[in-house]
Amino acid sequence: MDILDKLEQIFFKYVRRFLDMARGKNGKEFDDLLVEQGRDEEEKRVIREMCEETDLEHEMMTELMNSDAEPGDWFEMKIVDIIKDKYPNVTAEEIEEVKEIIRDCLENGIRDLAEIVAKCAEAIQSAEAEKDDNQEGEEDQHHE
Repeated sequence: MDILDKLEQIFFKYVRRFLDMARGKNGKEFDDLLVEQGRDEEEKRVIREMCEETDLEHEMMTELMNSDAEPGDWFEMKIVDIIKDKYPNVTAEEIEEVKEIIRDCLENGIRDLAEIVAKCAEAIQSAEAEKDDNQEGEEDQHHE
């Protein structure tokens, strides 16, 4: 048995043990189980924060799914609610300004992602073309 097989056995043994421990636990109990796996207080703190963030994400996703709003509209409403909560004296113009800034950021983010995807596609095509050229060169050498 090589080292990779041994590591695989250890990993799956640990996962099986963890799943057995997690069986039947509700969300809070599962979070507590995850936190207990931390090796020290700092790691436990980080795991707890990650659990809280995940819980919040699930809560927000549930709220979005239960609303009749489109995701962008729902997101905009959440932003307005947060702004009004934090700054009760905010004006409609200020809210509109913040929404415009966020729209610009999202639009730029989407544009940036599209450019990254395009560059990756170009790199893949270039690598495939180079690979094809190398294979053709090798075939030519074999025929000589």
